[in-house]
Amino acid sequence: MDNWIGDCKILVKEIIDKSFPLLRNQKIFTYESKHINFSADTISLFFVSRIRISPRMRNANVSELKGLLTHELGHIEFYKKRNFVQNQWANFRCSLFKKYRELEEKNVDRLTIEKGYGKDLKANRIFREKFKDKSFEKLKGFYLTPEEIGEYMRKVKRK
Repeated sequence: MDNWIGDCKILVKEIIDKSFPLLRNQKIFTYESKHINFSADTISLFFVSRIRISPRMRNANVSELKGLLTHELGHIEFYKKRNFVQNQWANFRCSLFKKYRELEEKNVDRLTIEKGYGKDLKANRIFREKFKDKSFEKLKGFYLTPEEIGEYMRKVKRK
């Protein structure tokens, strides 16, 4: 029996225990969805969150998955740190204005690197580049490139 999503859930718990103390009491549902055009996405509502993962990630190694899942947990942490009105405002801006979506995604990338998962995030981005489909072309400018991830990792290391 295939337990890939079970392994993803274990990985989410391990990442939370190691690097996201704010999320330890957060209920997070993690599941695979064929109805997703990109690697993963996250939605949070009060004390419940969900991470949907694309089946295309089944071929990713542990490092590539860790980079993806840590990025998604970063979104949940940002959500937890903001109040309801701030979250609604952020969602509104990100849905209407590309520059705010880019700012949000790149800030989550930076948080992922600051938490020590830069190599995993970089591995995930390199893995994702293999799928040069419409969603990749549409979304690639929102995230740090592998080169920018490397630069930020060096900057964080110098601090």
